[in-house]
Amino acid sequence: MTPETQVLCVGETTGSVAEGLAPLEEADNGVDVESVPTGADAIDYLDRTPVSCLVCRASLPDVGVPTLLDEVRDQTPNLPVVVLSDDGDEELATTVLSYDATDFVHWRGESHQPKQVARRVENAAARRRAERAADRTAVSDEGGWMTASDETGRPTASDAPVRQTPDAAQLTESAIDALPDIFFAFDFEGNLLRWNEKATEVTGYSDEELAERNPLDFFPDEEAGRVAGAIERVRAEGRARIEALLRTKDGREISYEFTGALLEDDDGRPLGIAGTGRDVSERKRREAELESSREKYRRLVETAPDAVFIVDAESGTILDTNEAAERLLDKPRAEIVGMHQSALHPPEEAERYRRIFEEHVEEGSVVRDADDYHAVTDDGERVPIEISAGVTEIGDRTLNQAMFRDITDRKQREETLETLREVTRDLMTAETKQEIYDLTVATARDILDLPITGIHLLDEDERVLRPATSTPEAEALFDGIPSFEEGESLSWRVFEEGRARLYDYLSDREQTYNPETPVQTEMILPLGDHGVLTSGSTESEHLTESEFDLAKILAANAHAALDRAEREQTIARQRAKLEAELDEVFERIDDAFFALDDEWRFTYVNGQAQRLLGTAEADLRGRLLWDVFPEASDSESDDVESDDPEVHEELRRAVETQEPVTYERYFEAFGAWFEVHAYPSESGLSVYFRDVSERKHRERKLERQNERLESFASMLAHELRNPLSIAQIYLQSIERGGTEETGNGETSRDDEAFDEVAAALDRIDDTIDVLLVLARGGDSIIDPEPVSLRESATEAWSNLDADAARLDAETRLTLAAEPHHVRNLLENLFRNAIEHGGRDVTIRVGSLGGEVGNERRQQDGEGAPAGFYVEDDGPGIPADERDAVFEAGYTTDADGLGLGLTFISQLADAYGWECRLTESDEGGARFEFAGVEVVS
Repeated sequence: MTPETQVLCVGETTGSVAEGLAPLEEADNGVDVESVPTGADAIDYLDRTPVSCLVCRASLPDVGVPTLLDEVRDQTPNLPVVVLSDDGDEELATTVLSYDATDFVHWRGESHQPKQVARRVENAAARRRAERAADRTAVSDEGGWMTASDETGRPTASDAPVRQTPDAAQLTESAIDALPDIFFAFDFEGNLLRWNEKATEVTGYSDEELAERNPLDFFPDEEAGRVAGAIERVRAEGRARIEALLRTKDGREISYEFTGALLEDDDGRPLGIAGTGRDVSERKRREAELESSREKYRRLVETAPDAVFIVDAESGTILDTNEAAERLLDKPRAEIVGMHQSALHPPEEAERYRRIFEEHVEEGSVVRDADDYHAVTDDGERVPIEISAGVTEIGDRTLNQAMFRDITDRKQREETLETLREVTRDLMTAETKQEIYDLTVATARDILDLPITGIHLLDEDERVLRPATSTPEAEALFDGIPSFEEGESLSWRVFEEGRARLYDYLSDREQTYNPETPVQTEMILPLGDHGVLTSGSTESEHLTESEFDLAKILAANAHAALDRAEREQTIARQRAKLEAELDEVFERIDDAFFALDDEWRFTYVNGQAQRLLGTAEADLRGRLLWDVFPEASDSESDDVESDDPEVHEELRRAVETQEPVTYERYFEAFGAWFEVHAYPSESGLSVYFRDVSERKHRERKLERQNERLESFASMLAHELRNPLSIAQIYLQSIERGGTEETGNGETSRDDEAFDEVAAALDRIDDTIDVLLVLARGGDSIIDPEPVSLRESATEAWSNLDADAARLDAETRLTLAAEPHHVRNLLENLFRNAIEHGGRDVTIRVGSLGGEVGNERRQQDGEGAPAGFYVEDDGPGIPADERDAVFEAGYTTDADGLGLGLTFISQLADAYGWECRLTESDEGGARFEFAGVEVVS
């Protein structure tokens, strides 16, 4: 670059521009960089000062870059312009590259880019100097004439010889050969007069071969006519530019842009044509890529499943849309284009949507929002939508691109899920089985829109599935709801398999109860050992996997609710039986009875009261109650030490109110609970003492039973909550749908979500099975199989968030049990160890017996019992709390339910294992399970 090089910078001079131009000035090579803030200032500067290169920011405060380029070209046609853009705007790049001698740089901030910008500016300025030299001077290959440019830039020839020194001629020749583009000059007979080294390099012809060729020989036949036309335009207009394929000697065709200027003598007579040719292959490639990108964008918009609206950000006018928008609004595109964006929404909320649009434009970045938005169809129907909007700059116009997604189905699914959650709560609080039946059938009919719905229950004695409840539509369709005997129907098949089934074209299925049934689509869902839920339609319905999964969740919830109701009925029967037994006992027991006068003196005492007080009636008559029975005294009023002043208050209240009083107290002196009935009269007070110690013991026992049942219900809710939440989360994922790219190609997020939902349902099934074992205790039906303790421990560990905790399960023990029972037991033990032993706790699983050397675990003469242990190196459990930890509700966590170790104890009981809590060698907790049936 020469010292006379002048670079003009337009726009902001900080950031990427300053960083890119700094190497030019720091090189100390005579480069002068001047800066102006606006496009108007740049035009004024070019009027006053020659410039070698113009460097322009993509965003100017007063004018768009395309407008500035038009003005620059009018003033200085060949001035190189380098545009710097921070966002790589493809539309702007295409526009910039369509102008002559112009370059476009997408500034990404990489370390190499400042030098790259400097190099591009240097190259542009060099081309400018060479082109100006070519326009000024042309020399024939015989050396007989020379041309110079006049003030208009048009080459002229002088009759008088131009003064030039040998050095100047050599400089002219060197400048022409130094051009990075092809230089040429020819007369109107088609004789090539001058060319540079670039011409021989590109075409592959020698100087002798070029001298013998006509300019049109360098172009394919289909291009020759256009080139000849451009030559004629030069003769007529003085200048022309054309893009054509240049054919080389070896047959290659290269995209070139040729600029030609008319050569005239001083009298204006045309002499020939001089010009340059620039390789535009790379530019054409970029333009093709940009056009391809634009075409892809247009196809993406047009084929997008969601409605797309291109809106002018300033006016809010819709400029373009796609077919999905026509379907959403039920309106042709011609009517949509030109509408104001607020007209897409309910008219009564026009002002709200105007504000939202302005907020999206102001935000600038991509915004996704589903906050109760609606579009309005041509007939006024409101459609719930989700809006995704982004802002882009195209030229000097700001556009808002908004996508409207119809979320009607999603809203319906959300409403269905909410209904299902409410139904689940109602099922868990239903008081009777019939209420559960009716609620389940009504829900299946409403949320799935399958009117032929009913429940069949198992008659265990006759092995028949009998109808329990049905929808009115089902009863109207059939002349009596049928029962299904063992093995004779699809319902019985589902009941036996315990697996939900969905059938289409029911009449074509084997084992259909009635081959001529009018029902076409039917779901059959098991309700455990209670029966089945059937739901169908007389039409062929297309039920999605999501709807089928919802039905399975409903059936699982109904199953759990029926189990709960059955347990509650059992408890009610046990309670009624117990009360009857207590009543019978009470009838055989004589109450202690005594009578008092109005001065609290004994007037009568029966035999039971005498035995209770330890004094004969003769010795009791006339004595004060407080002297004989201190527990009934009042120390404040009678100056007698009282063990229970409240007893006195109760008796005193009966006398004062003349109302019977009943209360229960434990009397330390008698070592028993008594139910006391005091009946006042005008003459005194009659008091009955009934020993209710036995009843109290029974009530306490019943309370404990109720507590266990409540803990079981809590355990059920606790164990099911997590997999249900997982299923609901992945159902929401299914609602979004779509695919994503992986290393192996496309993978459906729906498939992954269905797998996760299926896994959650399997977890629910396993959990229910385990809890049923706990509920039934010794009556449980367990089908044991060989289970590797080590593999079960590893699988249980994988279900936990273990952080830095470590599992050591080096054991070969194989025991007889159901795999998921062992896995659930170990998972609860591991979770308990992590919660109480710290996130870096070490947990060991091993076999009892020869592998253990602790004396306290050896048995006399026979070694340790068969079984296994789970221990940790945490803080352990104090000895005085080890029995309590197995009780329901025991927990040290304020948010815990205290069910985990209760679960472990009850599961061990179901298998007949002996469960013992002790201390590990490191002082942590150690759980031992003896009496285990060991396979190997």
